[in-house]
Amino acid sequence: MKSILLTLTLLFSTVTFTAAQTLELKNHGDLHRFWNLPVTADGTVGFDGFPGTGLNFINQMATRFTAEEGQFSAVNLYIDGITSGVRDSVIGYAGEAAAFAWPMPFNHVPQTFLKHATRFTAPGESRLTEVSIFAGANSASSDGFNDTLKVSFFRPFQPATTTVKYGNENAENNPTWEFNFPVGESRSAYGTRVTLPGGSLLVATEFWVQNMNHNTFLPEGDAQPNDVFVVKVWTSSEGLPGTQLGEVRLNLADLTIKEWNRVTLQSLNIVTEVETDFVITFELERVDLQDHVAFSAGAATSPVIGRSVVRENGNWITISESASFGTTAAKGSELWIRAQYTPVSQIVNDPGTPDNTLPVGEPIKVVLSDLERNDWNSLRLPGNGIELKRNEDVWMVTELITVGSVDVLDLISAGAEPQVRNRTAVFLIDEQGVIRWRFMQNTQFNNEYLLRKRATFTTEDNTQITDTIFLVLYDDSDGLPGDFLELVELPLAGVQQGTFNRIDVSSWGALRPVFHIGVTSAFQNNPFALATDDGTFASGDEHTTSVYLTGTEEWVKLSSLEGETDGNLLLNVEYVKGTNLETRDQLPSEVQLIGNFPNPFNPTTTIHFSLPESSHVLVEVFDMMGRPVAKLQDAPLGAGVHQLEFNAATLASGTYLLRLQASGQVITSKMLLIK
Repeated sequence: MKSILLTLTLLFSTVTFTAAQTLELKNHGDLHRFWNLPVTADGTVGFDGFPGTGLNFINQMATRFTAEEGQFSAVNLYIDGITSGVRDSVIGYAGEAAAFAWPMPFNHVPQTFLKHATRFTAPGESRLTEVSIFAGANSASSDGFNDTLKVSFFRPFQPATTTVKYGNENAENNPTWEFNFPVGESRSAYGTRVTLPGGSLLVATEFWVQNMNHNTFLPEGDAQPNDVFVVKVWTSSEGLPGTQLGEVRLNLADLTIKEWNRVTLQSLNIVTEVETDFVITFELERVDLQDHVAFSAGAATSPVIGRSVVRENGNWITISESASFGTTAAKGSELWIRAQYTPVSQIVNDPGTPDNTLPVGEPIKVVLSDLERNDWNSLRLPGNGIELKRNEDVWMVTELITVGSVDVLDLISAGAEPQVRNRTAVFLIDEQGVIRWRFMQNTQFNNEYLLRKRATFTTEDNTQITDTIFLVLYDDSDGLPGDFLELVELPLAGVQQGTFNRIDVSSWGALRPVFHIGVTSAFQNNPFALATDDGTFASGDEHTTSVYLTGTEEWVKLSSLEGETDGNLLLNVEYVKGTNLETRDQLPSEVQLIGNFPNPFNPTTTIHFSLPESSHVLVEVFDMMGRPVAKLQDAPLGAGVHQLEFNAATLASGTYLLRLQASGQVITSKMLLIK
């Protein structure tokens, strides 16, 4: 006991202190809704995903705080979910402004429309869980809207195909050469000239990927390739690409190395009348670091066939004419690329339209009297919905089951699409009396009209999480985030979903009187959901949440968005308040558990310890059997001397162990309670 008193006397002779407190700034009420970042400013997503052309996206949210003197300690941030797409991706077609009403059934000579269909493409490994239709105001009935709307789901029709092979592939699939691209500006794309007989439809292309990686200069185990893989079809001009006829885009991560990869082209509707040459080319659209792909090539031919082409220094030439390969035999080789076609004479339905023999999921049925006119009607799929792979297509088919007099249900579309998307089809009786599926643009209207329909896809949680979240500290500028001050990074793979995550920001130093904390990410693969409150917390300039609009590059208050009210992020700021030290000498040089005074005690005692630097501190009391009986501190504290009060009124007399953990050290001492 004398030694403890002596130590305390020495410390108190050089140091005076006040007890430090860990406090919290909490500018929110109860959980209300989630915001998926990134998101469009009106709360929806684009037609085919982020970012979409001309859309004003939110990619950051920030909350304003006012504070007294103190030191930053941590931020607690509520993250609801993380996905590789959007957790609930809502894909919709046709603008809100109605242009044409398509009644169902649609009796229009010379073609009668019996059913309507809209094609949706899954944004990732997901389930189609809900669909929505817009019932037009001019829907009509003579007997009380007693017909039933049936919504069914089908896979696309795939006709039997013939495969044409190019490139001297061998049975063992061992390439003679690998052709890598892009290689700077010298080789930026490859392709092959294919020949289709007359009266055929180009259905697909296949190609062998020998290798690919995220960046040739990065080590093994780096992130998966994420560039956009673009397949284009051209007319042939002296064996080289002439006029582009169409393109198909997919993510490079969807390709498989050392296998044949198939890309469907039938939606481009390329049909021959006589034997025709086309050129199919392959290139990458860079997303971040440049990815690379290596195509396989077979043995050289003599004479050189010259079907494989390369875009070299911006110009298309055959590989045999390329200067990049010198005089090697590679100049006479051909890429392993195939083409698939089907005779048009064998096709009744347009390839890619709904296949009535391939239903998926259970149909939905709803009586027309239950539909709201001139409004959206949401229809939940039975069970867990329809499981779909990334980029897998599913057709949503609407038809009427009549009872008595035929009711008329209007389906609304906007104007004709400027570019055909092959997303609307009709089941019709044509002028020859043949009943079949046709794409809308292949009907008597010669245009595609996208009906006002929506589909909700729920992304699975087993996706790879690779992105990093950024917590950003901003100064205040007239109630909105101003100058950037500090940031910390946190891998999304390390956060807990559906709860608060504690993020250490002690490196930010002293609190500012007014500041904003923003949350954002790189958004390469993993959008994430943030939570806001129910608006019950005090609003106004003291407590506001802002969003950053990428289109106008400005911060605006969340409440300024249409349909939004005052609300704040579920975000807490922990800080250390109080003067840890007023010293005439130096700070403590090491972690010290000075002890408790008085000791023995009954029933209260004061525990003293010192820290040479800010640290997370855990102070606990155990009995002699090693069982915990009290936790006195579990939070960050600043450098200096600190004290904690311990009340043992509920404990029995005896010896207890006091344990301090800080800065990677563990120190234990004994306390004697005498009652």
